Amino acid sequence: AKAVIASSLVKAAMFGADTADTGGIALLGRWIVASLSSVWMATALASLGLLAIAAVTLILDTFNDTYAAYYTALERVGIPSTVGVSSMALSAVVGIVVLLSGFGLAVLIVSEAVTSVLVTVVWTFVFRSRMLRFTLRARFAEWKRLLMLIAPFVPVQFCNQLNRVLNVVLLGRLGGPIPTEESVGYYGPANSTTNTAVVLVMSLRRALIPPVTARLTEGHSVTYELDLASKMVLAFFALPLLLGTSFMAPQVISLLFGEHYAPSAAALVILGWAGALQIAATVLEAFLFSYP
Repeated sequence: AKAVIASSLVKAAMFGADTADTGGIALLGRWIVASLSSVWMATALASLGLLAIAAVTLILDTFNDTYAAYYTALERVGIPSTVGVSSMALSAVVGIVVLLSGFGLAVLIVSEAVTSVLVTVVWTFVFRSRMLRFTLRARFAEWKRLLMLIAPFVPVQFCNQLNRVLNVVLLGRLGGPIPTEESVGYYGPANSTTNTAVVLVMSLRRALIPPVTARLTEGHSVTYELDLASKMVLAFFALPLLLGTSFMAPQVISLLFGEHYAPSAAALVILGWAGALQIAATVLEAFLFSYP
């Protein structure tokens, strides 16, 4: 019954009676942010064009998140997790093929956007055929109501997004031991390596929240589950990342990106610690989010 109620609330918030009003707000918000970022960060029309294409992926990711929220409300978290992992794997394969074929940045960005479009089309078709046959429609009065509801969370979300890009922005603006024009390039491999491990574990949080919420709602203790999940995450994810980046950072960078990115090893050591701590906190976050 709880799942049905939750799914009804999500359906009302996401699609209304028969429409998908919601994605409009999220899509509009991401498009505005991406556009402002493009104007701020780019200095040439070519860069603006590439950033606009890259923004398509952000918009579609937000649209797909509405499907994930619907399945999560039904406690069918395996489906959005599987789709998320599959889409990331497909994107990685496409990127590897593009780079190994000798194409440049423009082709890579376009290929990522095309991959995102294909994933969105397939998931939309499956969702409409199996879950809810919605119709996209603009309802500005409903958008205004939802915007008022989410207004208190805007500063938090803005700070989260700023935190994601602040390192890159500062690296491009401030001097350091590595020349400014090269620092962002050397930061990228270390950041992507750490983020891959963190994102993988973050998918577990979505899977943990519904069952933990159900047990807490029924009055059961979750001390054993918290202890077990914490130990498993530490043993299989956090500690390997911490030890691997601390003692084998040069070898990891050389294996994944080549000898030319050797200066990235120092960044990987630091980001490895940050990523391990973030992974260790994932289970605690999931249990805190689950508290009814």
